[in-house]
Amino acid sequence: LIVLIVIAIGSWIAVTVLFDVNGDYVEVIVDNHVQKVISLNDDGEYQVDDGEYSNIITIKNREVYMKSSDCPDQICVKQGKIKKQGESIICLPNKVVVTVKSDTKSDIDSISK
Repeated sequence: LIVLIVIAIGSWIAVTVLFDVNGDYVEVIVDNHVQKVISLNDDGEYQVDDGEYSNIITIKNREVYMKSSDCPDQICVKQGKIKKQGESIICLPNKVVVTVKSDTKSDIDSISK
């Protein structure tokens, strides 16, 4: 039992340390088209819209979050900040996907909170 616990803890530490890659930029996709690519070093607020819907994305201290959205459920706004490669914020009603990307290679395709 102790051996299994040690293996489980060791595996968790290895996955956490090896695959914990901070992102370099965010890719903003609206209705399946890349609308913006923004460096995580460029702090500011960015308007994302398709003419019908509107979202505001904020980048601060190499973290990104959805500041506001005119969607009815506000799940994307409540999701919080992301900064790791593969993490995403998705606003389904407005068809907006914000994904953290990195130039560093990782074996993880995506991370969901």
